[in-house]
Amino acid sequence: MLLLTEMFGHFIFAPELSYEELMDKERLLIQAVDAILQNAGTEHIQFESLGDAMRVQCAFAEHDDALFHSLCRQIAQHVYRDVEARLLFVDKNLHVLNLYTICNGNWKEALFALPYAGEIGKHMFLHEEQDE
Repeated sequence: MLLLTEMFGHFIFAPELSYEELMDKERLLIQAVDAILQNAGTEHIQFESLGDAMRVQCAFAEHDDALFHSLCRQIAQHVYRDVEARLLFVDKNLHVLNLYTICNGNWKEALFALPYAGEIGKHMFLHEEQDE
């Protein structure tokens, strides 16, 4: 199966949580997010514990905004008070990046259309190096 989109997720736990609370929240969050992603048909789901944070990465067959919104709604039910999250969906053809922030049971979206090489100077300019 051709996988056209990668998702990178980053979940941050509140510093006030005790070690036991953090481990319990992380375990429950992994179970919930894993089930949500499995039900969405994702491939290659991988979680990584980082102490007071957690990362998840997976792949999708399509770049589907409606699916991403559904995932955010479902994950937001598990992200509140002492957890916040960011999800980045990368179109492997580099047409668009979808960034979602999730906290207090709510989510927001930011879309970034990526310009082609010849368009960068026309629409945006960050840094340019030229051969001398």
